[in-house]
Amino acid sequence: MWLQRSVFSLLAVAVFLSTSGCGGYQFTGEPLVMPEGHRLLCIDEIDNPTMETWLSPMLRSMIRNELTRRGDVEWTSRAGADALLTVRIKRYLVEARIQDSSDFTLKKMVEIQVDAELTRTSDNTQLWQSGTVVSHETYLTDGELPAARSRAVEKAVRELADRMGHAF
Repeated sequence: MWLQRSVFSLLAVAVFLSTSGCGGYQFTGEPLVMPEGHRLLCIDEIDNPTMETWLSPMLRSMIRNELTRRGDVEWTSRAGADALLTVRIKRYLVEARIQDSSDFTLKKMVEIQVDAELTRTSDNTQLWQSGTVVSHETYLTDGELPAARSRAVEKAVRELADRMGHAF
């Protein structure tokens, strides 16, 4: 009897944690359905006016991975694409966020602002526009900057994919 109650209690806790998102894994993002069957995509351009040369390849890779994970998307060359995705980095900033009374930085922040547009290749018609996506991540030491900027970019990419998923 005691063993039965313990097993039931553990099972109930496991079900609760897994459905509430407290079990360490949270489903992020909805399945992506592309408009009018436009599933052959090409990232045409990542407009990066910053001096951060690592940012464009990171964005390109994360976008491809996220959209592939969420939907029936196939990546191809520009010539073979049904639709072209253009991404614009509007702002990338690393700054001191919280300082003490002697101007010693206690917490730092990385911010990225991006927008994206999907256009049909046959007639250059805009199929979707994301609007500006803003993502922030804070960190404490300079050694944490690479991880913080990666998390900020990842959050921005997820938000772009979420917005794309809601549009169609």
